[in-house]
Order: sequence, then C-alpha cells, then structure tokens
Amino acid sequence: MMKKCAMLWCVLLMGISGITQGQSSFALSLDIGPSYSYRVLKGDESVQRIIDLRNESEDYGLGFTAGIAGHYKFKNGTQIELGIQYIRYVTRTNDLPVLGEFNEFIGTADLLYQSHFIEIPLRTRYVIHFMRYSVYISPGIAPSLFLNQFSKGIIEYDNGDSEVKRSENTITDFNDFGLVGLFGFGIEIPIGEKMRMAIEPGARYHFFELNDFSVKEHLYSFGCQFRLIKQF
Repeated sequence: MMKKCAMLWCVLLMGISGITQGQSSFALSLDIGPSYSYRVLKGDESVQRIIDLRNESEDYGLGFTAGIAGHYKFKNGTQIELGIQYIRYVTRTNDLPVLGEFNEFIGTADLLYQSHFIEIPLRTRYVIHFMRYSVYISPGIAPSLFLNQFSKGIIEYDNGDSEVKRSENTITDFNDFGLVGLFGFGIEIPIGEKMRMAIEPGARYHFFELNDFSVKEHLYSFGCQFRLIKQF
C-alpha cells in the first residue's frame, strides 16, 4: 500500500510538472511538525447517552506529521503544492470509571488512541512578498488512507496501584479512505541562495466519519509545520 501511495504521488507530481512546464519554478520541501487532535463522537438516539458521557471526557492528544512536498510557483506568485505525509493523530479519553468483578468502582482510566494515516495534500498557496521574507495562506484538500489504530490505557486503582495496557484496535470498522480539508498560513524566510525555511500553523478537518460503528468518530486537528525548502 505504501508503494502504491508513493507511485500515485509521483504520477500526480509529473502531471503537474507537465502542465506548468515553462511557466513556473520548482521546489521540494521536507516537512515535519507537531499536531494536536480532538475527536467528537456522534450517533443516533440509541447511543446518545453514551456519546454525551464520552464527549465530556474527550481531550486533545499530541501527535505529529512528516512528509515531503513539491511546489510549483507561477509568475503571478500563486503556488500549487502536492505532497505525501505520514500522520499520527492522537486523541484521548480521560477519567473513565473502572469496575471490578462485582460491578464496584475500583479506579479510573485514561485512554490514548493513536491513529495512523497516509495523506496526499493538494494545496494552493497565495503569497505576498516582502523584502526579506514572504507570507502566505494555503487552503487545500487531502485524500486520506487509514493504516491502523493503537490504544494505550493508563489505569489508576483506588488502592494506589497503576497499570498500562497497550493493544491494536481490531474491533472498530474503520473507513479505509477519507477526505480532509486543510487550511494553513505561514511565513517563509531565505536561509541561503536556494534554500528557504517556513513556519506554517494550520488545521485539518475530516469531512467523513472515521468508522462505521454505532458511535462514529469525527476528527479535528491543528498544529504547526516546520518546512525546509530547496529551490531547483
């Protein structure tokens, strides 16, 4: 699957290169940065009570993004960007009750969910140039491929003991493909004759739910990318 994603990215990149040949310049960037994620649970009336209780316990989790992107710059300053990224979204649910053998309360648990995706972001960048730097906004979309999800449970018992449990989520029926809305803005600074550095805060929103379970997950995230850009 990874090879297919890489091949698709190369084909799309070559296609854009052919379209813009002779009227644009090309750059390649290495991108990495932290990402905070949050999920909202939704469903029908039969599970609404569970959803309301769970949503009160949902919290942000810290993940990351890493990838590469090709940039095509037109004479009017507009840029098209096509990339491929590996993303770890982390969400968490805090203070869930832990029950014993006879349904008695024996502690609380914090659950961390690590969801891994491959995304192919396609963005348009609108750039304003100043003397030594430039600023830009960058809306776009990204087809998304789900890889897997792992969970970690941190259990604190009333008697003072604690326990950590890790497992892969093989129960939830996740959707393999999705579509993500992107929006970012940033500042770009030259650090050499053909090298630039960019800092780009941004946000992601998954248009479709992540699963086909009765309790559906809707994912949001925001973070900041640090980009090292090589001009060719």
